[in-house]
Parts: sequence; C-alpha cells; structure tokens
Amino acid sequence: MAPGAFARYLGIQAGPDVAADEVWNIAVKQLRTRLNLAMKKTLTVEQRAATAAAIILPKLLYIGRHAWPLPATVAWMERHIKNYVWHGAFGFEVTGTRAWLNGDVASLRITEGGLAIPNLRTELMAMAADVVPGWALRGDVIAHIVGAILFATALSGDAPGVYITPEARATLPT
Repeated sequence: MAPGAFARYLGIQAGPDVAADEVWNIAVKQLRTRLNLAMKKTLTVEQRAATAAAIILPKLLYIGRHAWPLPATVAWMERHIKNYVWHGAFGFEVTGTRAWLNGDVASLRITEGGLAIPNLRTELMAMAADVVPGWALRGDVIAHIVGAILFATALSGDAPGVYITPEARATLPT
C-alpha cells in the first residue's frame, strides 16, 4: 500500500498512515448514522441503554481490538454514550438535565438495580485482560517472535536479530 493511502476493512480505515484517532472519529460518524432512527424511536432511558449495549458497544469493542484508543478517546466516547442514554443525542456536548442516577449504579445490571448502561473503559479493560494472557498462553513460536520484535522496537528503537527458519527451534530474545 502506498504511503498516505488507506483501505477500508470491515468498517475500519486501515493503512500505514491511518491514526487510531481517525478511526475513532470515523466510528462516531458511522454510529451517528446508525443511531439516527434509534434516537427518534427510543423514548426511555432503559430503551436507549439497551440500544447502546446492542449497537454502540460491540462496534467500539471491535474497533478497540484493532485500534487501541488513548484514555482521552475513551473518555470522549463514554461521554457520547452517556449523552445518548440520558439525553437521546449521540454527541459530546448536550444541554439538558443531569443524569438522575450515579454512573456506577447506572452501569449495574437491571436485576441489581441499575440500567445496564455500558461502560466502555471497563469493557476495554476486560477485553484486554482476556486477550493478552491468551496471546501469551496460546501463541505459537512465530507469534512470540513477532511480539518480541514489536515490543523491543517500541522500547529501544532497534529490533533484535531474530531469524525465522522452518523446522528450527527458535529462542526468544531475553
């Protein structure tokens, strides 16, 4: 792919120069379009919380798996979700009344007295806590070598000399 070019893969902009922030901005535009009818048809907070859990959260978790967000981006998206649930508008700035329930209580399941409003930060942390140990436990030698190369490059700027040959027992750099 040429520098500056990008392609769309399952709704995510992919390419050498596509920043994670750009992917999340595109996700907001896509969700606004998808939620346009839902904002008109859902009248209660309970309905909008269920819609957010069914439409918004899976999309954002999928994007988070492929373009991990910065903490500021997570806070920005959580504000969008809260504004959608409480005010019926998927946006960052919404004027109107305040939420009538504490955010921690509102995130509880309905059977526990909450509204089951999705918490993006918690869901992303749970996803990472589930995926990363899986990579460590179920990853093959090639995946571990690739991880070691990527991790070492991020720390020092130099990739270690690791050679991948078929049928050879590789040793991971220490």
